[in-house]
Amino acid sequence: MILDVAPWKSEPVFCLTSDIDWASDASIRFFHESTHSTDFPISYFITHDSEYLSTLSDDAVEFGIHPNFLAGSSHGDSFDEVINTCRAYVSAPSFFRCHKYFDVDDTIIKLLNVGFKFDSNLCTLMDTELKPLTHRLGHTRLPVFWEDGAHLTHGFPLDFNAFDNSAFLSPGLKILNMHPMHYTLNTPTQSFARSIKDNTERSDWNTFSDSDIKRLEHGGRGIRNFIDEMLAWIRDRNFVRMSLTDIYHVHMQHIVPSEVHHPLHL
Repeated sequence: MILDVAPWKSEPVFCLTSDIDWASDASIRFFHESTHSTDFPISYFITHDSEYLSTLSDDAVEFGIHPNFLAGSSHGDSFDEVINTCRAYVSAPSFFRCHKYFDVDDTIIKLLNVGFKFDSNLCTLMDTELKPLTHRLGHTRLPVFWEDGAHLTHGFPLDFNAFDNSAFLSPGLKILNMHPMHYTLNTPTQSFARSIKDNTERSDWNTFSDSDIKRLEHGGRGIRNFIDEMLAWIRDRNFVRMSLTDIYHVHMQHIVPSEVHHPLHL
């Protein structure tokens, strides 16, 4: 994608992303079929093998990794093991977002050394005028504007039309981060999701069926309602919609030579 100017300098630019967080294929399928369209690219951050996602060949779908570097991770017991496990899930991934936004130089350097170009590993609380950042190690970081988990944690309204959406109208990157299980369960509060997780074995979480979801989903207003209304609002206003990779490429096109920073590989 070649653009004369970086559009986020003068208008909102929306980007749909999802951390799949070990969700079942039934949950991922429901989320994808409900939210994705060819005019709104989606960037998935992968935590495990998903048979459903492996069948997608849409040009508007792309994949990065979502490594869990925390203690007890199913990805491994060392930084190298976690990275190698996650790289096996995606063919030649170029971007990452760590689980819980885990962020230390040690992991970033290892990821840069095996070919990653950029990340989306910083989550803001709807900061305005967001733009691509240059991390101290030299690579590009694309900050998140809105996340479903943060929305729930702060107890914001679950009716988008009753929500103060002025920040959504301001110029800047509007990278949205959503989780399939929050969406399919229509989570109304963090405690609702926490209760289900605490009473579910890790292996069962990854195999939730359509019937399991129907049995457990919240019947009132929840985050799914908010997301559906938000995405409809974005489409109705025909805002610019881009993938993470296109944002990165446009950003790199508009860096003047004196501003280029080469990722630090150690």
